[in-house]
Amino acid sequence: MRRSAAPQHAESDSQCMSRTLFLRLVFVASLVTAAAVCGFVAFRVIRNLEQEVGEQTYESVANSALTTTQEISLRKIQGGDIMATILSYAFPNKEAWPFVALDGYEVIAGKIANMSASSSQIVAAVVLPEQRADFETFAQNLYRSNGYPETSGFSDFGFGAWATDNETSPYDDGRVHDVNGTVSPQSDRGILIILYQHNLVTANSIMANLHSIPVQGNALVRILDCVDKYATEETPAPSCGFITDFTELIRRPGPACMIFKPIYPQNDQTSAVAFAGTTMYLDEVLVNVVPDYVRGLYVVFSTDTESHTFMMDAGVPILLGEGDLHDPSFDEYARSAVLYSVETKAEGSATYTITLYPSDTLFATFETNSPMVVSLGLVMVICFSISMFFLYDYFMKYESQQRKTLLEMKRRFVRFVSHEIRTPLNTVGMGLALLQSEMMSGVLETLRSNSLIDCAESSGEIKRSSSSPEMALTFLGNNTGASETDSKDATISRPYYSKEHVDLCVKNWLSLTKEIYENSEAAVAVLTDLLDFDKIQTGTLKLDVSRVQIWELVHRTSNQFQIHANNKHVTLELLFPQVSLDTMDQGRVVKEFEHLLVIGDDMKLSQCLRNLISNALKFTPESGIVIVETSYMPNGLPNVLSTEYCFKGDVFRRSGSVRISVKDTGPGMSAEQQEQLFQEFVQFDPNKLQAGGGSGLGLCIAKEIIEQHKGCILATSEGLGKGSNFIIELPLYSFPMYREDSSCRQSNQTSISEEISDLIANYHHHILVVDDVLSNRKFLAKLLERAGHTVQLAKNGQEAIDAVKADLEKLQSERHVPFDTILLDSEMPVLCGPEAAKSIRELRHPATILGCTGNVLPEDVDYFKSCGAATVLPKPIKVSMLESFWREQGIASTI
Repeated sequence: MRRSAAPQHAESDSQCMSRTLFLRLVFVASLVTAAAVCGFVAFRVIRNLEQEVGEQTYESVANSALTTTQEISLRKIQGGDIMATILSYAFPNKEAWPFVALDGYEVIAGKIANMSASSSQIVAAVVLPEQRADFETFAQNLYRSNGYPETSGFSDFGFGAWATDNETSPYDDGRVHDVNGTVSPQSDRGILIILYQHNLVTANSIMANLHSIPVQGNALVRILDCVDKYATEETPAPSCGFITDFTELIRRPGPACMIFKPIYPQNDQTSAVAFAGTTMYLDEVLVNVVPDYVRGLYVVFSTDTESHTFMMDAGVPILLGEGDLHDPSFDEYARSAVLYSVETKAEGSATYTITLYPSDTLFATFETNSPMVVSLGLVMVICFSISMFFLYDYFMKYESQQRKTLLEMKRRFVRFVSHEIRTPLNTVGMGLALLQSEMMSGVLETLRSNSLIDCAESSGEIKRSSSSPEMALTFLGNNTGASETDSKDATISRPYYSKEHVDLCVKNWLSLTKEIYENSEAAVAVLTDLLDFDKIQTGTLKLDVSRVQIWELVHRTSNQFQIHANNKHVTLELLFPQVSLDTMDQGRVVKEFEHLLVIGDDMKLSQCLRNLISNALKFTPESGIVIVETSYMPNGLPNVLSTEYCFKGDVFRRSGSVRISVKDTGPGMSAEQQEQLFQEFVQFDPNKLQAGGGSGLGLCIAKEIIEQHKGCILATSEGLGKGSNFIIELPLYSFPMYREDSSCRQSNQTSISEEISDLIANYHHHILVVDDVLSNRKFLAKLLERAGHTVQLAKNGQEAIDAVKADLEKLQSERHVPFDTILLDSEMPVLCGPEAAKSIRELRHPATILGCTGNVLPEDVDYFKSCGAATVLPKPIKVSMLESFWREQGIASTI
């Protein structure tokens, strides 16, 4: 073996060197890559700065341009509002319209147009066909008196309201004299809407019937519809403005639109008698909105129906054409704002949006480097990042796999230890229970045969065991464990068959078996702690929730330690609310608290309390005192938000909390020890006051269980030598005062009284015991038979299946009693327990299948249940476990 150690060591060193070489190669490769990248770092920094400057400049220019264009468009809209207001107050009577004209209109409208950055301001009056001739005369006289050009209002056909009709017009200008508003009307209203005042007296659109023009006519009709619908005395002058969609105006080409505002006479604001209009060319909005150095900035004007694109070149807008023509690769840089939008009730009014996009030309202004070089540098950086990522990922996966392997090895070890220790302890536990039962029976028979039974029974020291033989461990009275000297003296001084001699011998025998049993239970407790801790780590610790009579649980659990306390000469006191009695039998809770319950896991809560009492007794010296005090806290645990708890159809209401304190006069704890108390594997260094022992997991597990019950646990101590006080507080719920209907019916159908439950537990059952260990089969069979049950044995899963098949064949016989319970071990030769359970379920045998195994990890239990087991009982097996299961499930005997 020594000769082989050197090669192994050399092999280990070789592996270490290989890994070191690998890491060095990685480091060198990283340096080479970094060196290659460093050549581009300076250039990359400059490129990033240039790009950042370009983006920031674009952001600044775009935000400024959007703000400026919005201000310009708002001024244009306000210009129409101002003109409509002026005319409304200048001519307040509806009857005067349309034969009205504002003196100095051209000057006023020109100033408004300059202020609003619009090219023109117009007024168009609503003229009825019968008013048309008089209105033409009025307009012609107006133009002559105000010095309009002689051609103002004239077309090839002469002076008058005109409309365009290229198909029927005999004139070069394509106009016809619209005398009744029937030339290309946009509605059946039978009116003319004549443009008769313009800030540009030379405009060739004067005397145009706007009602005949598709875009303008449609807008004006929508305004009139809006006025007719919403204008009332209660809501005069409704907001019925309108913005047209893109259109071509007469004055000059290019995308434009018009904004119309209805004019309401001041004395009658329920009728629109005319319209104030503002013409807007979109390129006017872009004048002087960006600096002269800006080139390559896309500007897209859009509505719901169409769009037009401009390109800003040295601050001048250039029309590119209809549609959105920007470079899609710059979509992420889009900056937009609503340009023209009026608050109106008129349907169909257009909303204009302006959207800005950069281009390569714009960003090229700030670039001084080659795109190819930049791309190469970027690729190298990316490759470096990827290589580092994969390297990091490799080691992370390796570490993760190592952790998984370690965790799996730990779980396998726990499973192995649990099975390999629980299995022999199962034999020990059942053997001790059987031994005690046999001893008690033999002693009683001896006493009867020698006429001493009456004396022995009258002494109160020897009693029959209960239905569960293992419970005989508790029938020891208050003074057990007599010394060998006492036994020897008793043998010399008393006759062999004297009552005192038999009594003392039985005490000694039972004391020895009790000590063996307690040590085996301690080993099981350590295993249970390890398994519970494993469940906490993996998040699989679950509660078997039920209604818990907490007062009875505290009484029952504390009573289990009374004999142990007496043997150690420690006083164990139990105090209930408003009650302080001397004996455990008298310590009963007052009736006013009996209806208060805890909703939780009875077994887990009992485990926590047993842990605290056991620790208190363990650390308390002789003549010490351990007090278990239970008190009711009306306003306890205010952090528990739920005021009701619905469980199996019963509605429980919150009613304060119960506080259980376990106070001892033991060695106490220092402040540092109290901080570490509830951590896992904490065992304080033994000193003259404290004595260690246990797994160091009990308090950690108790804390997790209590917190899952929405409660809290804490410990206090005034210091070393001054005792400790452990406190558990759990939320209380009052007994349900009402139920849901369906749940009530179900509960009435399935409820079983305590008397019936006890009767079921005492029925004689026909049981099939399946275990590959002979001693386990033999001891369990004898324990069950002593309890009055009939038992059949099988040593593996296949024999169990054969026995079940034979049992099914015998069901035809009226006298045959079938199995009602099947106890299956898990790990057996030929066929394991879970597979056997699955096969038995497929045979449809009515018996209840119970797993009996030392593998009690959650996945093992769940797998056993998924194969057909009703529940899984952990080894060591006790008859009381079976009786509790039969009682809870209401399983009656077939005998």
